[in-house]
Amino acid sequence: MFVTRRYGNTLSLLLLCLCAVLGWLTATPARALDPIEEQYVFINSANGLAWTKDFSGIAGVGFGLSTVRSGGSNRVDLQFTYAYSPLDQISDLNSRIDGGVNIFSLGVDYNAYTTPGYTFIGQYFTVGLAYNNMSWGYTEAVEIEGTTVTRDALSGMEIYFGGGLVIQQWEGITLYGELLPGYIFWIGGSNRGFDRESFDRFYNLKLNLGVAFQIR
Repeated sequence: MFVTRRYGNTLSLLLLCLCAVLGWLTATPARALDPIEEQYVFINSANGLAWTKDFSGIAGVGFGLSTVRSGGSNRVDLQFTYAYSPLDQISDLNSRIDGGVNIFSLGVDYNAYTTPGYTFIGQYFTVGLAYNNMSWGYTEAVEIEGTTVTRDALSGMEIYFGGGLVIQQWEGITLYGELLPGYIFWIGGSNRGFDRESFDRFYNLKLNLGVAFQIR
């Protein structure tokens, strides 16, 4: 009887919880407490400076998807970026790495608007996080653990923040600019065992100019 009562009480509790959840769902047709209001696809430049003893700058292009929520007061971006960073002539890596490095990144950022959507020039603040993969070619093939290697790669995480301006808006088209300081910290060693300590901390400042096209 004790066992039966215990499982009966548990079952009753589960049923009550289920009913409460179902009641909440049916009583809140606006279950989307933070509904998607607009969506955009965008493309932008990704040019800037790099504060590191190895690299002299960064230049690239990004594209992705923007989702506007909460009455147009905030926006979430999912973005893929390709960038190239040339080696500084005085870098210790200059004799070992051919030309520079390619950086592929996948990131997500949150943008909070300080101005309403109908203003001529809009302003917002940005904070984001991105996964980075940096790849390069060696000037000469190197021997690592008995394997001849000509290319290598290193992974890292980037934290960035800053702000942006909506420069101009037309029907379904938005022109914007962003200034985003960032920092990449490398994780582990390279794919071929190259020590990440060989690379300096990667501080950067990107000036992004882009255009977004409304799809929803």
